[in-house]
Amino acid sequence: MARAREGRWLDLLVPIAVLLGAVVVLLPGLGATGLWTQGELPILDRTLAAFGEPRSNLVRSPWLPDQLRTWAYAAAGRSDWGLRLPGALAGVGLVALALATARRLGWSPAWVALAGCFTLAMPLLLASSRTALGNPTGELWLCVATLALLAACDRGRERERITRGVLGVVGVAGLAAAVASLGIVLGGCLPLGLVALADVAREPEHGGLRLPRWAVIGAWTTSAAAGFVGLWLAWNQGEGYIPLLGAAKDLELLEEPTRRGFTDTLESFGYQVFPFTGLVVLGLLGPGRARWPALWLGVALVATSVWSLTYGPTPIPVTIPAALLATAMCKRMFDSHEPIAARRLLLFCAVLGALVLGKDAGRLPQHIASPLLELSDLEFPAAGLVPGFDPAESLPRMAKRFAALLILAHVLAAPSVDQLRWRKRHAQLWWLRRFSRLTTVFDRLVTRGHERDSGLARARELAPLALLFVVLTQQIWTYGRTTLTQVNEQLSIAGPLQRFAAAVERGELPEPQLGLHRIRDPGLEYYGPGTEHEVFLTNRGDLDRWLGVDSPRTALIRRADLPPAFSSARTGGRPLYVLDNLHHEYLLVANFLPEGYEDHNPLHGIAFDEPVTLANETLVGWDPYVELIAWEIDGELHRGSSATLHMVFRVKRPMPAGTKMYARLQKGKVSRVAAAPHELTGGVFPPNYWRAGDYIHHRFEFEVPWLEVLPGEHELIVGMRRSEKSNLKISTPEDKTGEFGVTIRGKKHEFATIGAVELAW
Repeated sequence: MARAREGRWLDLLVPIAVLLGAVVVLLPGLGATGLWTQGELPILDRTLAAFGEPRSNLVRSPWLPDQLRTWAYAAAGRSDWGLRLPGALAGVGLVALALATARRLGWSPAWVALAGCFTLAMPLLLASSRTALGNPTGELWLCVATLALLAACDRGRERERITRGVLGVVGVAGLAAAVASLGIVLGGCLPLGLVALADVAREPEHGGLRLPRWAVIGAWTTSAAAGFVGLWLAWNQGEGYIPLLGAAKDLELLEEPTRRGFTDTLESFGYQVFPFTGLVVLGLLGPGRARWPALWLGVALVATSVWSLTYGPTPIPVTIPAALLATAMCKRMFDSHEPIAARRLLLFCAVLGALVLGKDAGRLPQHIASPLLELSDLEFPAAGLVPGFDPAESLPRMAKRFAALLILAHVLAAPSVDQLRWRKRHAQLWWLRRFSRLTTVFDRLVTRGHERDSGLARARELAPLALLFVVLTQQIWTYGRTTLTQVNEQLSIAGPLQRFAAAVERGELPEPQLGLHRIRDPGLEYYGPGTEHEVFLTNRGDLDRWLGVDSPRTALIRRADLPPAFSSARTGGRPLYVLDNLHHEYLLVANFLPEGYEDHNPLHGIAFDEPVTLANETLVGWDPYVELIAWEIDGELHRGSSATLHMVFRVKRPMPAGTKMYARLQKGKVSRVAAAPHELTGGVFPPNYWRAGDYIHHRFEFEVPWLEVLPGEHELIVGMRRSEKSNLKISTPEDKTGEFGVTIRGKKHEFATIGAVELAW
């Protein structure tokens, strides 16, 4: 009796603890970073239009999600967090439904909690809950409708008629809300089809769902009817919006169907469940007792893929089945009754999937950091522009950490039964006897015959689960709170404008007037200081005149406009300070430096009035533009190492825009390092803005390959690329050799050897 009471308390406390964790992660700080200029501001425009404010070019959307956001926005006093609140509450609701579904599958409280953590750790859920993107409320209604209708019709559970009636009403209400949120195809046909498929995936021997025949026939019939209505509406739909479908056709896709393929949705799904894609795919192929979640995932993926071919990218409502399948695969991976070969194969595929997705995250971090709004390289912040913001490093590190802890959990898990039998059968082998001495302690931990070992055996069973909880908690916080917060700050103009307003209020900036140079961000209307304090500066001359007065003035400019503004200020002998550089696109500049502020102008470390001293002098000229006068390499040179090449140029006149630098290490014709041309100063200070008399300190970080190079002495060869088809001709030295050992290479005078370095193994 005491054990049963303890089990009931555990069944109650575990979901409460996970739900409290979801609330702590999803709700605090929803509106602290501002709304995304792309994606969220169009949603805000629809909300403001509902209040009667004039808005144009509104994108039509399903009614219910917009209505919920409008109510929450009004209740929150028109604050940003009110627009995001319905999504955050829907995220908590999805975690609760995942816990209930895992419990219905017959899993223990520990595995139920793990399923809830997997749900909360999905980038799909975190991104839709911490922003106004996606349609998490629609997915919530879909899941409520499906699970409530199944519970109402399930003959495997003894329930009173009143309870079944309440569940039926909840299911029908959820179905209506899903149709109002997702349309009749995804919100009506899909959940009804899932109810029908639950009978196909039933497992009576494990207490699975048992639906009466009339319920199965009714589910199939109504699902087919909803699908037929949706197909008929889609076939006859023109360019307009049909509320029952909840969408308008993507006209760009209709004009160019090859822009999107069927597998694009599968690729997006892989990014939305990062880094658990390998586990989820394994669960889809071999679900075990989670057959119905596997059918749910497969059907939803196919339906959304077909839908997206006409209506464009659509969020996939598969958070719960993806989390359940990932949990089911972890159960099999650590189950001692599973063959050890199968467990190792599962581990290999899961780790391989995490590492492959981690490599993609380093190459295209925007697909994972903004999975519901696929941004291009020009819209997503580039690495290194903002201090502390580098998803191209943090996301791959997250995937590698998950893979490493998964391997460690496999090592600590109890050995398989067939593995122990094999050891016993081959105990006479000398190498196995030595290995057994190392594993005796672990083997005793799973021995249940002795009372003194039972506690240790239980601890070893729980060790893999504990490691999974650690890695999932780390991902939830790192991605959900750190990464998404940083992305929110970078994709909204609210940050620099709010910091400017706070500085004015504190008296650090004496003038509330703010110059705006070539700022066309729609967020300026919501977060700007107001039209009475805004001065629009149309061209560079306006900016120079605004900052050229004696009184203190500030301006918000694009980061791309800093080099010309800096060159103009140096030419005119005027000061130019960067007061705020925490945004990837916008900078707050001023003609004075307030007390307590630091100058964050990155160009001060590039352009100098006097030459910078480096280890090696040289002299290579490209008349009438620049001369290379010094160089050095900072860092060790060996296979797999990273080093930085420093160079100093003396400027005679600005160089053509787009000029790139060749600086490669070469030994013979087979060993080359950094052979491709690269941007001068990394693109921070383009050469067409250099001025006569400047000394430019150019830095170039490169990596030495592991396999493609040979050890020994390598020559440092330099050149300038004018365009993809032509290079600048070297004017100094005029002959084949020059000062400081410079040697011209080739007949066209385009490359020169300026020194040699030693590359070790």
